[in-house]
Amino acid sequence: MGRVSFINCLKRWVKGMQPINIEVNNVHLAPSELLKGRNAIITGAGSGIGLAIAKTFITSGATVVGVGRSKEKLEAAKKEINSERFIPFAYNVADVNNLSETITQIESLLRDGNIDILVNCAGVRNGNDSKFFDFSPKDFEYVVDTNLKGVFFWSQEAAKHMISKKIKGHILNVVSIKGFIGEASPYSVSKWGCVGLTKGLGRLLAPYGIVVNGIAPGGTKTPMAQEHAKQWLHLATPSMRLADPNEMANLALFMASDLGNNMNGEVVISDGGQSLQYGNDKF
Repeated sequence: MGRVSFINCLKRWVKGMQPINIEVNNVHLAPSELLKGRNAIITGAGSGIGLAIAKTFITSGATVVGVGRSKEKLEAAKKEINSERFIPFAYNVADVNNLSETITQIESLLRDGNIDILVNCAGVRNGNDSKFFDFSPKDFEYVVDTNLKGVFFWSQEAAKHMISKKIKGHILNVVSIKGFIGEASPYSVSKWGCVGLTKGLGRLLAPYGIVVNGIAPGGTKTPMAQEHAKQWLHLATPSMRLADPNEMANLALFMASDLGNNMNGEVVISDGGQSLQYGNDKF
């Protein structure tokens, strides 16, 4: 934890000096067999929430193909996880050309060639609505290509694979509360699209036994939020703290295992109450 800035102290005073609870019981689920023998693709597995999900899935018995743009990050993740069941696969998820061939390559890395779970966690952002008048078409495409187009076509290929092999699988999209809170930014647009896609796929794929759901994190201690992660307080939430990536990973395990089979097309918000008071930290 870093120091509390003068500005944050002032904001806290303006908010009424309410009680603050920034403690978190950082729970790691005990080893289980919830995903024993299952194969998962996790995009964005090199850091942050994607890495936390990969660790939790492997602890629960899965083999994970970790996809990300940075080979170095993925190799560092493999070293940290220290398991042969983590398979790095360097690839830019925004490149959806010839994606069926990419899926075939991933199948060849897996012992039985089956893909049981897809977690779409890769994401980028380049500012909020304070930059609305400055965003360019290139800025827009950069975010939407990864956060929405990538999710759409990776889900499409995973669903084709599961249907062809009669796999009753899971697709889990890591969205954001910005998919529920309106904001004039490419990031928010992409996440709103992912919420709609999750609901539509939930309805479309249910007859095949494929369960599709999503998680919408708020502020979380990841490289994407590193500016806030250095601070004690996260004033956008009633709890005044950032979430730990493991909190998202535990939820992902539930939703990508058979425990979550009766949920379909749902996007679960896990934001410490941030969406309840959005904007209260702005003065």
